[in-house]
Amino acid sequence: GMGSRKRKDVFCNQIGRDAMLIRKYISEWPWGMSVTLIYGDGCGMIEFTKRKDASYAYISNLKVHPSVQKQGRGTELIQMAEKEISAMGLKIALLQVIPGSWTEEWYRRLGYSSFQNADDGFVELIKML
Repeated sequence: GMGSRKRKDVFCNQIGRDAMLIRKYISEWPWGMSVTLIYGDGCGMIEFTKRKDASYAYISNLKVHPSVQKQGRGTELIQMAEKEISAMGLKIALLQVIPGSWTEEWYRRLGYSSFQNADDGFVELIKML
């Protein structure tokens, strides 16, 4: 159910030939769909959602396990997500970050720019794909 869905943590187990293979999981919902991309070793994941009538996708839950950070996995995940979003015929990716955080700087280096202020002190960033 919805309760279990929130706890998709990164379980990092370095075992297996397909460690660097990114798998795709699609969930259909009444409001639209969510797509999760996850490394075979479980050490990194990203999720994005698309509402039925939306012309954009919303990126969330980008996580890379501390043991494999600074190896380009986050960048690869975001680029894979952007490719998937683009392949769905969408031209806009949106996400939320804390203003002034290192993650905001990181997304800006990847081509995201300010869109609007969001709830709870977050800022929404946008990228045209």
